[in-house]
Amino acid sequence: MNQLLDAKTPTRPRFTEKQGQYLAFISTYGLLNGRSPAERDMQRFFGVTAPSVHQMVLTLERTGLIRRQPGLARSIELLVEPDSLPRLQPVQNVKSLCRGTRRLQLFLYACESLNLFSFSKPDQTGTL
Repeated sequence: MNQLLDAKTPTRPRFTEKQGQYLAFISTYGLLNGRSPAERDMQRFFGVTAPSVHQMVLTLERTGLIRRQPGLARSIELLVEPDSLPRLQPVQNVKSLCRGTRRLQLFLYACESLNLFSFSKPDQTGTL
């Protein structure tokens, strides 16, 4: 009887809050762009250094949350159910980071339009 109950109990996510945000970004980026993000895309969004993003990607891969194909750009594949991912939260410094980065502005606006998170809308000049 306990085995039946245990089988129906949802499993808790095996990732930290920060890892969850990276996974949510990868998922959201894929939905919006039809391909996986480059590490540079994550660097811009989270406002961190290239080595920080690379370490996170290695950690996510090592813990079995993503899979990549060596030598192939934009090959990140999520290995977790999208329903188990948290909502993508806007990063405090994203607003200043994306000034002049039209592609990132459009990404953020699309995320908000899909109700993936709430962020201030671009003004009439197209800046956040």
